[in-house]
Amino acid sequence: MRPRGLSLIEMVCAVFIVLLAVTYVMGMFLGGSHTHARAQDVSRMNTLAQSRMDILMGTDFKRLASASGTFSGADEKFSWKATVEPYKTDMKKITLTVTSPIGRTESLVGLRCPNLEDEGMRLYREYGCASCHAITKFDWARGVGGPTHDGIARTASTRISGMSAGEYLEQSVRDPSAYLVPGFEPGMAAISETDMSNAQLKAITKFMMTLR
Repeated sequence: MRPRGLSLIEMVCAVFIVLLAVTYVMGMFLGGSHTHARAQDVSRMNTLAQSRMDILMGTDFKRLASASGTFSGADEKFSWKATVEPYKTDMKKITLTVTSPIGRTESLVGLRCPNLEDEGMRLYREYGCASCHAITKFDWARGVGGPTHDGIARTASTRISGMSAGEYLEQSVRDPSAYLVPGFEPGMAAISETDMSNAQLKAITKFMMTLR
């Protein structure tokens, strides 16, 4: 008995199944590539947004205003837009949006006090610095266990040769074990940029530089 050949309908169904399988495999491959590309895109956008926000947070309060611009990478150009508006009494709210070349967006929101010293004091309290360090002129700073911060703006520049007071204070927050004040043991964990932005670190340092 001679084998029966495939009918037209059977051939069409076979071709359809093959095309469906190829489409599925390509979709898995392209989908994985797309997900990876999107992750890289979002990562670059987050880095740019945080960097731009750090600059804005460090801007003089009186000059802080809405602005926009672009950032060019190796083969791409991101755009950013910052909107500054009054918030509550004497604070300002910064809304920063970064847009990628293909239209993806990432946003950050920050609050600024009239000056970095005030913001730094608020952050000093918020991060619990006063639980370990004492500052005589402030009733809320009666910490024990760590060296006093009375006059730290003067003594900071004498701690490590060749390092300014501001540099020493920033290092002390980021990596407290880098230098230990004689008579004290390690007790404070390092604080990464994930836990405290560079802008927040600058503000705390600015406040501590007023402690003379």
